[in-house]
Amino acid sequence: MTVLDFNLYEQRREEILDVARECFAEKGFNATTMVEVARRTGMSVGNLYNYFHGKAAIVECLAEREVKKLADQVARLKHAKPTRQERLQHLRAIALTSMDMKRARVTLEIFAEAVHNEQLRQIIRRFDDKIRDLLAQMYRSYGEADDKWLEVRITVDMAVMDGLAIRAVAQNKIDREKLADEIALQVLNQWETDRNVVSPEAC
Repeated sequence: MTVLDFNLYEQRREEILDVARECFAEKGFNATTMVEVARRTGMSVGNLYNYFHGKAAIVECLAEREVKKLADQVARLKHAKPTRQERLQHLRAIALTSMDMKRARVTLEIFAEAVHNEQLRQIIRRFDDKIRDLLAQMYRSYGEADDKWLEVRITVDMAVMDGLAIRAVAQNKIDREKLADEIALQVLNQWETDRNVVSPEAC
């Protein structure tokens, strides 16, 4: 495969992922079929299977994209000790992403299906571990932290962020910007209270 062929292949995969995500958000995971995804992407079902072996493979790649976004953000934070304002902005961005309506619908669909689908449950657990590791790296960029304390802190914060997806769906008129500001402030304040971390701006 030439570089050009590989680039075209990757571009097509991204298009399929975008279409599948739209379908999951609109129709739900169970109601979405590979036939529907193929139709919307303008290809045959047989050709679609050359890119993805099934819906679970699509979910795995969608999750990988989310992890990569977070990894890129964390990498930027690790290169230079972030100011308090930069920390707030980063946490705010995570909260806003959790409340994106389309993403929230897909997330809840996948979690609901995973209750009875072992393959999806394994995918969720695998990527949950990756996200926990990235959040641990993010928090360590703020200052030293005990591993056991950090594990609890991350679990609490992930529960908050996961809950935002439910709020986004349940409360149609939710003020996402204001809530993201408050969540970011609460998370960072709790970190500073628990760890007595002094931000660079406070020095």
